[in-house]
Amino acid sequence: MSLYDQFKTDTDTEKSGIYYTVYGEDGEDLFRILIARAGGANKAFEKAQEQENKKYKRQIATDNLSLAKRTKLMIGIYSRTVILNWELWIDDKWIQGVDVDGDGEVVPFTRENVIKILQENEELYTDVAAEANRLSNFRKAEQEEEAKN
Repeated sequence: MSLYDQFKTDTDTEKSGIYYTVYGEDGEDLFRILIARAGGANKAFEKAQEQENKKYKRQIATDNLSLAKRTKLMIGIYSRTVILNWELWIDDKWIQGVDVDGDGEVVPFTRENVIKILQENEELYTDVAAEANRLSNFRKAEQEEEAKN
Protein backbone atom coordinates (compact mmCIF):
# COMPACT_ATOMS: atom_id res chain seq x y z
CA MET A 1 0.00 0.00 0.00
CA SER A 2 1.44 3.35 -1.03
CA LEU A 3 1.70 6.47 1.05
CA TYR A 4 -1.20 7.95 -0.90
CA ASP A 5 -3.37 4.88 -0.35
CA GLN A 6 -2.82 5.16 3.38
CA PHE A 7 -4.03 8.75 3.56
CA LYS A 8 -6.38 9.19 0.58
CA THR A 9 -9.94 9.65 1.75
CA ASP A 10 -13.24 9.32 -0.08
CA THR A 11 -14.50 12.90 -0.19
CA ASP A 12 -18.06 11.74 -0.92
CA THR A 13 -18.08 9.62 2.24
CA GLU A 14 -16.57 12.47 4.25
CA LYS A 15 -19.73 14.45 3.40
CA SER A 16 -22.37 11.69 3.24
CA GLY A 17 -21.13 9.96 6.39
CA ILE A 18 -20.60 6.53 7.92
CA TYR A 19 -22.70 4.77 10.53
CA TYR A 20 -21.44 4.60 14.09
CA THR A 21 -23.43 1.86 15.84
CA VAL A 22 -23.81 1.52 19.60
CA TYR A 23 -24.47 -1.98 20.93
CA GLY A 24 -26.00 -3.16 24.19
CA GLU A 25 -24.34 -5.45 26.73
CA ASP A 26 -25.51 -8.59 24.95
CA GLY A 27 -24.40 -7.33 21.54
CA GLU A 28 -27.81 -6.20 20.30
CA ASP A 29 -28.05 -3.01 18.26
CA LEU A 30 -29.25 -0.05 20.33
CA PHE A 31 -28.88 2.92 18.01
CA ARG A 32 -26.75 4.21 15.20
CA ILE A 33 -25.64 7.66 14.19
CA LEU A 34 -24.75 8.72 10.66
CA ILE A 35 -21.66 10.89 11.03
CA ALA A 36 -19.78 12.96 8.48
CA ARG A 37 -16.09 13.67 8.86
CA ALA A 38 -15.16 16.50 11.19
CA GLY A 39 -13.08 18.35 8.61
CA GLY A 40 -11.74 17.22 5.26
CA ALA A 41 -14.39 17.57 2.55
CA ASN A 42 -17.03 18.47 5.15
CA LYS A 43 -16.63 22.20 4.62
CA ALA A 44 -19.76 22.94 6.67
CA PHE A 45 -17.90 21.72 9.76
CA GLU A 46 -14.90 23.94 9.10
CA LYS A 47 -17.12 26.96 8.38
CA ALA A 48 -19.14 26.46 11.57
CA GLN A 49 -15.96 26.07 13.60
CA GLU A 50 -14.52 29.27 12.10
CA GLN A 51 -17.72 31.18 12.94
CA GLU A 52 -17.67 30.00 16.55
CA ASN A 53 -13.96 30.76 16.87
CA LYS A 54 -14.60 34.35 15.72
CA LYS A 55 -17.15 34.81 18.50
CA TYR A 56 -14.68 33.66 21.13
CA LYS A 57 -11.45 34.90 19.53
CA ARG A 58 -10.24 36.76 22.62
CA GLN A 59 -10.97 33.90 25.04
CA ILE A 60 -9.25 31.42 22.72
CA ALA A 61 -6.21 33.67 22.24
CA THR A 62 -5.80 34.12 25.99
CA ASP A 63 -6.65 30.49 26.75
CA ASN A 64 -9.63 31.61 28.85
CA LEU A 65 -12.32 29.49 27.25
CA SER A 66 -13.26 26.80 29.73
CA LEU A 67 -13.34 23.16 28.74
CA ALA A 68 -17.07 23.05 29.55
CA LYS A 69 -17.74 25.99 27.21
CA ARG A 70 -15.56 24.49 24.44
CA THR A 71 -17.39 21.18 24.74
CA LYS A 72 -20.76 22.93 24.60
CA LEU A 73 -19.70 24.84 21.47
CA MET A 74 -18.39 21.70 19.78
CA ILE A 75 -21.56 19.76 20.58
CA GLY A 76 -23.49 22.53 18.82
CA ILE A 77 -21.19 22.36 15.80
CA TYR A 78 -21.40 18.56 15.64
CA SER A 79 -25.19 18.64 15.89
CA ARG A 80 -25.32 20.94 12.83
CA THR A 81 -22.55 19.61 10.63
CA VAL A 82 -21.40 16.13 11.63
CA ILE A 83 -24.42 14.21 12.95
CA LEU A 84 -26.54 13.65 9.86
CA ASN A 85 -29.05 11.12 11.16
CA TRP A 86 -29.93 9.11 14.27
CA GLU A 87 -31.82 5.82 14.30
CA LEU A 88 -33.00 3.42 16.99
CA TRP A 89 -33.21 -0.36 16.56
CA ILE A 90 -36.84 -1.18 17.38
CA ASP A 91 -38.78 -4.33 16.48
CA ASP A 92 -35.96 -5.59 14.23
CA LYS A 93 -35.77 -2.45 12.10
CA TRP A 94 -34.12 0.96 12.15
CA ILE A 95 -36.45 3.83 13.08
CA GLN A 96 -35.35 7.44 12.66
CA GLY A 97 -35.51 9.23 15.98
CA VAL A 98 -33.80 9.51 19.34
CA ASP A 99 -34.51 8.42 22.89
CA VAL A 100 -33.75 11.65 24.75
CA ASP A 101 -34.47 10.48 28.28
CA GLY A 102 -33.51 6.82 27.99
CA ASP A 103 -37.10 5.80 28.69
CA GLY A 104 -37.71 4.14 25.32
CA GLU A 105 -39.88 6.95 23.98
CA VAL A 106 -38.91 7.77 20.40
CA VAL A 107 -38.86 11.49 19.65
CA PRO A 108 -37.87 13.17 16.38
CA PHE A 109 -34.26 13.46 15.26
CA THR A 110 -33.71 17.20 15.69
CA ARG A 111 -30.68 19.34 16.42
CA GLU A 112 -32.11 20.27 19.82
CA ASN A 113 -32.67 16.63 20.80
CA VAL A 114 -29.16 15.67 19.69
CA ILE A 115 -27.68 18.54 21.71
CA LYS A 116 -29.63 17.45 24.80
CA ILE A 117 -28.43 13.85 24.50
CA LEU A 118 -24.78 14.79 23.92
CA GLN A 119 -24.71 17.37 26.71
CA GLU A 120 -26.13 14.83 29.15
CA ASN A 121 -23.86 12.06 27.83
CA GLU A 122 -20.50 13.69 27.16
CA GLU A 123 -18.77 10.31 26.79
CA LEU A 124 -21.03 9.62 23.81
CA TYR A 125 -20.00 12.98 22.34
CA THR A 126 -16.35 12.01 22.91
CA ASP A 127 -16.89 8.71 21.05
CA VAL A 128 -18.72 10.39 18.16
CA ALA A 129 -15.99 13.03 17.87
CA ALA A 130 -13.31 10.32 17.82
CA GLU A 131 -15.12 8.43 15.05
CA ALA A 132 -15.71 11.64 13.06
CA ASN A 133 -11.96 12.34 13.25
CA ARG A 134 -10.75 8.77 12.61
CA LEU A 135 -9.16 8.87 9.16
CA SER A 136 -9.61 5.13 8.61
CA ASN A 137 -13.41 5.58 8.64
CA PHE A 138 -13.16 7.71 5.53
CA ARG A 139 -10.18 6.16 3.74
CA LYS A 140 -10.80 5.04 0.20
CA ALA A 141 -8.63 1.91 0.61
CA GLU A 142 -10.61 0.81 3.69
CA GLN A 143 -13.91 1.22 1.87
CA GLU A 144 -12.68 -0.71 -1.16
CA GLU A 145 -11.51 -3.52 1.14
CA GLU A 146 -14.90 -3.62 2.91
CA ALA A 147 -16.71 -3.74 -0.44
CA LYS A 148 -14.76 -6.89 -1.36
CA ASN A 149 -15.94 -8.69 1.79
